[in-house]
Amino acid sequence: MRGVARPTRRPQASAMNVLVINCGSSSLKFQLRAVEAGAGHSGEGRLLGGGLVQGIGGRAEVTLRKPG
Repeated sequence: MRGVARPTRRPQASAMNVLVINCGSSSLKFQLRAVEAGAGHSGEGRLLGGGLVQGIGGRAEVTLRKPG
């Protein structure tokens, strides 16, 4: 039939990037991790980077980290 759209099948993702955030009253910590598909809550994944913001509400200081 002409003009009928057919659904396309997308390939399954093998991994996804997950941003993990931990907020306190005056600080914020974060990490970016690559997690394999299907790992669920048990997989921590490979650390891609992270950082820390301290002194929120005053003179804030930002620290960025990369693995290695």
